[in-house]
Amino acid sequence: MIGDLNKTIKTLIINALPKDLVAQIKITFSAPDKLSPPPAGAPLLLYIFLYCIRENLELRESTYLTGSKPNTPLIYIDYSYLLTAWCGGGSDSSGTDNSTQEEHDLLNRTLQALLPYPTWPSNLLQGELATIQPPPSAHIVQADHLQSMDEFWSAIGKPPKAALHYTVTAPFYYQTGKALSSTSNTAQQTQQG
Repeated sequence: MIGDLNKTIKTLIINALPKDLVAQIKITFSAPDKLSPPPAGAPLLLYIFLYCIRENLELRESTYLTGSKPNTPLIYIDYSYLLTAWCGGGSDSSGTDNSTQEEHDLLNRTLQALLPYPTWPSNLLQGELATIQPPPSAHIVQADHLQSMDEFWSAIGKPPKAALHYTVTAPFYYQTGKALSSTSNTAQQTQQG
């Protein structure tokens, strides 16, 4: 399911950005690392790093669902992402380094792409997400819900940068300790058929 979450986030962002900007950026789901910033002239990098996966206890349901998945408990999982932009730098004709401004512009456009969708639209859901109910919901995390980011930036050896904290909440069905997915359902149907 995580791969489908990543694909959907990328789709939401790419669909909202101007095509000329999409051609100038690279979206990666890896963690920002200790390497130097990209060289001048390299594409802007938008890191969408999944840093925390945990159950949303506020949405816990203690009852079992009925229907297509009998005796299947439902829990909700929060998938928390850190989004940050990195620019290779470069100066304009006056010698001014515009890299920070370019990073902030990309984060602003990313924020504009994600905010309109507190519930993800069904026509943009990728893979398994298109079949689950209710559909995933998402929000920008408020400051009082964040863990210390100083440790994160220190661990990667970089000074703090502007970042968005984006959390997606999605239902997660499980049975006898195994996650249900379209792949496992197909395998079960093949064995029974």
